[in-house]
Amino acid sequence: MTSEMVGKISHFDSEKYIDFAWNTIVRVCNTVLVHADSFGFQLMHLPDPDIKKMYHNLQVLIPLLEKITELESDPEQNRIVINLRQYLLHLRTIVQAIDNQDEESFDRAIELLSNEAMF
Repeated sequence: MTSEMVGKISHFDSEKYIDFAWNTIVRVCNTVLVHADSFGFQLMHLPDPDIKKMYHNLQVLIPLLEKITELESDPEQNRIVINLRQYLLHLRTIVQAIDNQDEESFDRAIELLSNEAMF
């Protein structure tokens, strides 16, 4: 999604884009949790795509979420966007922990992500 496309999002489109972002981000979160359980900290680089690739691909959704936050007046839709941004923060923390070889931060971020209510 290009910045030009993000700029053209209207209030009427926001629910459709929130659904898209929700499905995409939650799917990645669930995949990361399965990978963490299956491979553990030391082997998180094995799955393809790995967490770094998946997180990098989600970066295009950040401007979309920011634009929706500007446009959306429905409190429920805003709550969903806030939750999505929190999930992205957990994913970023996981990537940083892997990059820094910080297993304690990794475990803490995985626990936080697994405690999120993604339904």
